[in-house]
Amino acid sequence: MSEQPIDPGDVERTRRYIRQLVQEINHLSGADIPPQQFFGEFLQRVVAAVAAVGGAVWSREGQQPPRLQHQVNFGMSGLLDEAAGASGHVPLLMGAFNNGSAKLIPPHTGAGAGAEREAGSNESDWSLLISPMQVDKQTIGVVELLLDPNRRPTALENAVRFVQELCDIGAGYLKNRQLRQMLNQQHLWSQLESFVREIHSSLTPKEVSYIVANEGKRMVACDRLSVALLYGRKTVIEGVSGQEVIERKSTLVQLLNHLCRTVLQSGENLLYTGEQREDLPPAVRDSLDEYVAESGSKILGITLLRTVNKEGAAGKPFGCLVGEQLEDASQPGTLIPRMEVVGQHGAIALANALSHHRVFMLPVWRTVGNATEWMRGNRLAKLAAATGGAVAIALAMWLVPMELRMA
Repeated sequence: MSEQPIDPGDVERTRRYIRQLVQEINHLSGADIPPQQFFGEFLQRVVAAVAAVGGAVWSREGQQPPRLQHQVNFGMSGLLDEAAGASGHVPLLMGAFNNGSAKLIPPHTGAGAGAEREAGSNESDWSLLISPMQVDKQTIGVVELLLDPNRRPTALENAVRFVQELCDIGAGYLKNRQLRQMLNQQHLWSQLESFVREIHSSLTPKEVSYIVANEGKRMVACDRLSVALLYGRKTVIEGVSGQEVIERKSTLVQLLNHLCRTVLQSGENLLYTGEQREDLPPAVRDSLDEYVAESGSKILGITLLRTVNKEGAAGKPFGCLVGEQLEDASQPGTLIPRMEVVGQHGAIALANALSHHRVFMLPVWRTVGNATEWMRGNRLAKLAAATGGAVAIALAMWLVPMELRMA
């Protein structure tokens, strides 16, 4: 049976299509998009470029087993089913992460000729093409494709090389993402250094609360950040971001004050994401509903401020941070962790300010301290000499008699 002639027009159209896919993958590698979106679009183009039956992208963190990021028709292989083939498939992926080289595994075979089962096996009906995605010679992800085993051996070998080149292009996204994360961490450390320097610049509770609310809002990335402190059994809203004066008689402030008091009494952090929580204490749930109805917050988080003793154990809460998202309701899980970072540093500055504020007769002792500081060094000797001279003159005028003469 003679082979049918190949149409040159079809070949040219296929080449243009593949070049377009490569250009799209190159564009994706430089895009700032979430990993899940990148892996999905990247895998679809790789599968189309080599005319694969299906494929999957795997990632791995530390020594954990590989985790599936995205898949296209990969379930038909049966390798995702634990009862059929997964026992040999997982070691196969682990070897791909450790070896860092692309390879082709025929159906119903092990990892290679004479390889033991512990090295992994392909128990599916398809040829597996496994190619790593490396950053600085470290495998970050693995692309796995299902290929028709009836293809010509040369076509399968060309597919292995071509997919490896596509994975090298796609690895640029992972490298750029790591670089962006490093830059974000550097920016965060700069913000944290500035924040710590600012909050320790004062020992007045109101001033420190104002700094924590305004500077901490930038780090938390929320719409409003408030600071509530506990004076005895009374809760006071001491700082609200963007407000120099707090209207304590307003309904919103009073409701926030009541909410903070109930949360402090419960002793646990609070996160509200728009859904009513039945696991909250009744007092916290009622005060939360009243405040949210008045403020219109989409996301609300409250983190308790606690003192830390010398052993590192947390003490009783003496205040709390209240972070709110008024419009954007996305990424609620990042609110509490960022507030905890701000709260750990802010709690130290606020505790020092409160301890300094509780000193008995503080203005008097401050005046005495200023006077004592002024008399240090040469000023004390000069003052002592001047005082001694004045005392000597006074004693001489008092003790030495003078003869009174009248004309």
